Order: sequence, then structure tokens, then C-alpha cells
Amino acid sequence: MVSASIDQSLGEMASGTHAVLIYDTQDHKRDVLLQHIKHGVGREGLVYAYADESPNAIEAEMARRGIGPEELIARGELTIQDSKDVYLKGGAVDVKGVVEGFSELAWKYKEKGLGGVRAAADMSPMLREKKTKELMDYELALTTKFDFPGKGVCAYNLVELYNSGSLDYMMKIFMAHALVILAGPSGYAIREPELAKREGLLSALHSRFPDADLRQKEGQGFRPASLR
Repeated sequence: MVSASIDQSLGEMASGTHAVLIYDTQDHKRDVLLQHIKHGVGREGLVYAYADESPNAIEAEMARRGIGPEELIARGELTIQDSKDVYLKGGAVDVKGVVEGFSELAWKYKEKGLGGVRAAADMSPMLREKKTKELMDYELALTTKFDFPGKGVCAYNLVELYNSGSLDYMMKIFMAHALVILAGPSGYAIREPELAKREGLLSALHSRFPDADLRQKEGQGFRPASLR
């Protein structure tokens, strides 16, 4: 289960902001993303963009956590969709199109009397397709404050970041969000981006991923040795 401080921060997230989650396991990812979704039940339209999961398993886990996916889907207040279908269309990331899509959905929910859209998305498929530049363009297009009624959590698997050669971009990812959430073997932590920047990337990561060999290699970025 997530800590009380993370739960509170997810519940109090301001409209027009998004957080970044760096995680190691599917269980840790679901703990954060589904708690984020749960805070929006009955208040906002919900989007869960998944990777490495099945819709049936997601619905079952939502039901176990008291979210009630069948009723929400029937009311048109929950969408469960593959991240590839949200972000990768024709093998490319249409940054403008994705941002406009979330904006249109948010205002649609607003017209229905809800507070906008609350989204949780796993970005792993884009990392595997080596779309790091497009991901950075997307995160920077949203930046720390966007102009439509939405709240989001963008989830990045630390091993996927390494395998895609994207760890060198991690601080840029941090700084494009209003909050940084770390979920690793040592539990959960939350940071303001400026604090993560001041304490340094290695320190921030080692607080939750102490078993990872994240020593900087000249010209090679960072190397996780033993992450699950």
C-alpha cells in the first residue's frame, strides 16, 4: 500500500498537473496508479492506459480495491486502454494529437458535470519503441501546468528506462512534472521536482532502489544491475 503522504498528495492533486512515477514491479505500479484512479471515482472521468497487463486483470484488481469498474464503464466514466493505442498510432507519437485528445476528453467530462479527466498511464511501450525524444516532447508539452481540467500520473519502469538508453533523460522527466513518486524495494517516496534535483539523481533513486548499481559510467549513463 502507498504511504499516507502519497495518498494525500494524489487526492489533493491540483487540476492541470501531473506526477511522474518511477517503479520497479507491476505491484508497486498498480498500488500508485489505482490509488490515483480511486480518488477520482464519482468526481472525474477516468482513464487507465496499461502495459504488461490485461484489461480483465485490471478490472479484477480495481474491483478488489473498491473502484467498481463495471458500473463506471457502463456510465461512460472509465476507459481502460492499451498505452500503445493512446500514444503510438502508426508507430509514431503524435504529441499534439495526444495532448488535444486528453484535453477534449477532459472538457467532455466537464460538460457532464464531472471535474475533468484523471488519467494513469504506463509509458513502457514508447520506451521499447525507442520513442524517448517524442516522450520528452510530450512531457514538455504538458509541462508542470496545463490548461485543461485534468490530473495524471505517468509511470516509467526503471529497467525499461535503462534498456531504452533513456536514464540520462530522467531528470528532465522529473522536472516536467509537479510531483515525483518513487516505488521500489525500499518502499515508496514522494519528492517535489526541485528537491529531487537538489539531492541529485543518484541519491533520489538510491533512496528507493538501494540494490541497483546506478554508478555513472563515462559516456554510458547509468546501469541498473539487480532490479526486479
